[in-house]
Amino acid sequence: MASMSITLPSHLSRLKILPKLPLSSFPPPPRRVHHHPPLSRRLLALQNSNPPPPPSTQTYDDYDEDESYGEVNKIIGSRPHPSGKPTMEYLIEWKDDHAPTWVPADFVAKDVLAEYETPWWTAAKKADAAELRRLLDSPDGRDVDAVDSGGRTALHFVAGLGADECVRILASVGADVDRKDAAGGLTPLHMATGYARPEAAKALIEFGAD
Repeated sequence: MASMSITLPSHLSRLKILPKLPLSSFPPPPRRVHHHPPLSRRLLALQNSNPPPPPSTQTYDDYDEDESYGEVNKIIGSRPHPSGKPTMEYLIEWKDDHAPTWVPADFVAKDVLAEYETPWWTAAKKADAAELRRLLDSPDGRDVDAVDSGGRTALHFVAGLGADECVRILASVGADVDRKDAAGGLTPLHMATGYARPEAAKALIEFGAD
């Protein structure tokens, strides 16, 4: 059988092409090591004496280690940690009258994190376009630029897998096409070109990847 080669556009040929690595070398979904006692569904509540303002005017406070919180209901939002470290914060909805609070990942129990995060990273690692759409359309406040422990986003994974449809889904809702991972400063475009995925690379460039 005649061998086939892939010719990348001239503007891609100038990129440093990474050696091909097995996709199994991708990092697993994020796992956190607790440095402090995690919040759990069994924590006792110290009721907040002041009722929260209406949702339309409410702002959410950051987690305060000196304050007691109630029982966790669910995660209703996520965002990268403001420090820039490869970790996340989660907007926790409580079962008592306490207003939702932004809580660092290290303070959230593993089972609560897994319930929220596992579907997202599974869909990314499988390049499951339908599931990614479903999760993005769900009302759980998911951040499309959520990072794993290596600082990689879902866009890094689907680009490395060559899933141009998934690339377009994520980029169309605002995923950072130039996001660098924490280990080597690799972007989704590096992943696409490094694994010789020209269609994914083309999709990234269409959305402004540099």
